[in-house]
Amino acid sequence: MAKLDDDLAALAILSSAQLQDRWKAVTGTLAPRISASFLRMALGYEMQAKALGGAVSLMRTALHTLDIAL
Repeated sequence: MAKLDDDLAALAILSSAQLQDRWKAVTGTLAPRISASFLRMALGYEMQAKALGGAVSLMRTALHTLDIAL
């Protein structure tokens, strides 16, 4: 988790071109045509989803927990 935290913090100092390169490395697609600040947030989301399993994985875990509780 510390690596993810460091990688997310590093986004703050990347240029637009570097953010676009990082997007390509993380998602395998070209970066969307959005502002650098929005790309920074979207990239942070993608990095977290990839590292932590994303919303679908979190929802499955929550539903499984609820099923056990019921």
